[in-house]
Amino acid sequence: MKLTNSQLKQIIKEEILKTLNEGSRYRAKQLDNGLVRVHDYESGLTGLYNKDLSYRSGDLRLSKEKVKAALPGAVDEVLGMDQEARLSTEVLPLLMDVAGGNPDVAKEMVEILNVLVQELPEEL
Repeated sequence: MKLTNSQLKQIIKEEILKTLNEGSRYRAKQLDNGLVRVHDYESGLTGLYNKDLSYRSGDLRLSKEKVKAALPGAVDEVLGMDQEARLSTEVLPLLMDVAGGNPDVAKEMVEILNVLVQELPEEL
């Protein structure tokens, strides 16, 4: 089988992208305005996400967890996320997982946590 120059270039381009990504499907970059742009190498789609990693616009719609995983380095360092954003992207999904997806159970757990936090020694 004989390859044309354009076919060979396409194969090389795909291999380079695979090597650069080391198996990663997505490339994420924080923009100067604080938004995050994510590109999907497989589909070619791109999405724009807010600082808290929620979807903003574009053809690519990912969960906050997938956007977080696509970001290079620690999310806190890259985005400077505040505590409220971390609650929604890290603590809430974990709480719902532990609560078995039941919002009522999660609310009861939050009440218990509130009592436990109030009982913590001041020197933590």
